[in-house]
Amino acid sequence: MNYTQKHLFLLDAIGALVTTVLLGAVLPILQPCVGMPIVILYLLSAIAAAFFLYSGACYLLIKSSRGTYLRMIALANIVYCFLTFSLVIYYWELMTAFGLVYFSMEALIILYLARIELGAVNRKVEF
Repeated sequence: MNYTQKHLFLLDAIGALVTTVLLGAVLPILQPCVGMPIVILYLLSAIAAAFFLYSGACYLLIKSSRGTYLRMIALANIVYCFLTFSLVIYYWELMTAFGLVYFSMEALIILYLARIELGAVNRKVEF
């Protein structure tokens, strides 16, 4: 699929908003089923909220030359996945099967999106 850089910011913002709500409101309620400490869920939610604001602002405000901004959020998404992976390892003994599945699926989706974003930057698809 060929997504425009502008639409990738929208997609990223929507995904970050979903992650923010899940990590900040839903998973803390289900914390015993997840295993990750609530404070870490809130930390990851705050990072996702910052990504939502960044991607949303880029979608609404950047009119041209979006490549640098898109590369930044793609790389930030990759770093977020490594951070999450590190936290899962650190809290391994607390993690549940549900928590491992959740964080694994989240990382796969985010890394796939980052791959698409970097591909769009390299193709210079801007419309």
